[in-house]
Amino acid sequence: MAGGSFGAGQSSTQSPAANSLMKWAEELMTGSSGVRTGLLDAMQEVLLTGGSRLPIISGAVEQSRRSSSRALEETDRNLATSGLAGTPHGEEIRANQMQEGEQAGTKIQEQLMQSILAMVPGFIGGQDQTAMGGFAGAIPGMNKTKEQAKGMSMGTGGK
Repeated sequence: MAGGSFGAGQSSTQSPAANSLMKWAEELMTGSSGVRTGLLDAMQEVLLTGGSRLPIISGAVEQSRRSSSRALEETDRNLATSGLAGTPHGEEIRANQMQEGEQAGTKIQEQLMQSILAMVPGFIGGQDQTAMGGFAGAIPGMNKTKEQAKGMSMGTGGK
């Protein structure tokens, strides 16, 4: 069936390896579309809002704030017990504690944002490498299939 028309999903090659490879590539793209879409959505969210609406980031920041609040309460109790509450030294300790808590929350958000942005190119690149590796691996089979087809048309049986 050399030449002729091809419908949707058909390939113009006579190689079974090429047809299988095309089917595999289509399945890969279809099967991973949800993950790719989710990662790209997360990346866009990080770029637009700093990731503040992503549950993983907002939850981590909120947990950090709660921890900082508990630490500040503990510091206030310790300052009161030691008689330093309301003194310049006690207020300095308290201010440092508050600043450290705010910095921790910001640092967590920045680290998660960087992690999300860093994983997307690797994921996309990994898919490209997998697909290209499959194509490259199929080329020797496609060449052999073409040679066999030539041999059969010449009456040699592809040997």
